[in-house]
Amino acid sequence: MKLEGYFDEDPITEQMFQHLREMNNSIEHDVKKLQAIAIAADRIMREELEKSSIQYDFAEVRIVDRKTVGVVGDARVYGQPAILEIKYKGNIVWNEKFIRTLSNRMTNEVTGLVRVTYTIATQDDLKK
Repeated sequence: MKLEGYFDEDPITEQMFQHLREMNNSIEHDVKKLQAIAIAADRIMREELEKSSIQYDFAEVRIVDRKTVGVVGDARVYGQPAILEIKYKGNIVWNEKFIRTLSNRMTNEVTGLVRVTYTIATQDDLKK
């Protein structure tokens, strides 16, 4: 049986393929959006680390691919949450003023970022 051109005349199959193409384009757009958020958040974290003179040997921002609600002014907004993790010699760096400044800058300056969380335990801490 020759399959070339077999599905060309089937409108349901063509609609399915069109839907799959649109989904693929949407996924590519979402990935680029998440990457842009991550790059902007990481830039802010590096700037604030440099300004504060906090010692660290590991600093990471992860953007979660799930929407969450945040508050801007009196309005609810939906966007991505970020997870921050900063360590020095295997220990979590804890400086409330720094974390507050970092969180405020990120949510105010990065479009699409509405919540910032901070990792306070490592996998090794959880095993104890």
